Amino acid sequence: AAAAAADSAATAAVAAMNALEKAAVDDRFQGSPLISLVAAELLKVCHSEEEVTRALEILEETAAPGHRIAVLPLAAWITSEVGRRQGAASWPLVETALYVLVRCAQPVPSSP
Repeated sequence: AAAAAADSAATAAVAAMNALEKAAVDDRFQGSPLISLVAAELLKVCHSEEEVTRALEILEETAAPGHRIAVLPLAAWITSEVGRRQGAASWPLVETALYVLVRCAQPVPSSP
């Protein structure tokens, strides 16, 4: 039963990631901080490095100054990731997440 639940959660995460990738390129959602928020929240349910990498790629492409809504979930994921994976393999992912977090935390540039 536990294996079936884990498999179902992994399938749901992949489906959510596919939908998020489509939304990220949809003109109606361009620049929306909600895409960044959903991608950051998806990091919590990603189990494989491939899924984490996909979520971070979406974040890299969509995160922008002013997307502060994504800062807390990103910070929580970074904290748990550093605590969970003390190995060197996790550092490139954490570095990418930190880069995105800083970008999201920046204020929206004022127009001249």
